[in-house]
Amino acid sequence: MSQMTSLIVKAAEVMTTRVTADVEKGARITEEARAAFDNIQKSTRLIVTQIHEVSAITQQMSASAQEVSASVQEMSHLAKSTMSSFGSVSAAAQQQLASMEEIASSTFALSKTAEEMQRTVERFKW
Repeated sequence: MSQMTSLIVKAAEVMTTRVTADVEKGARITEEARAAFDNIQKSTRLIVTQIHEVSAITQQMSASAQEVSASVQEMSHLAKSTMSSFGSVSAAAQQQLASMEEIASSTFALSKTAEEMQRTVERFKW
């Protein structure tokens, strides 16, 4: 019976040692898992922060793009207005040119008439 008791004690010691080792191993694995989950949580918070930053930057870019689009539209409107004004100025310049040509033609005709009148007056002087 003492041999049996000795075997039971040894079995109990082995079981205690193994159970303790398994419990310690389980505790270590649990601590590593907890640390891994903490890292995952920190990374998730960082990613959420970065997503918010990217979202804010995207909104700013969108607002800037809208401003650029509005500026381009305004420039287009100004260009059309300028072209219209240029057309009016060009038409006025053409009218002035035509008027100048008429004045030049009239001046030439008056000059010819004056010369003819001068010749006619010269005939009467004699």
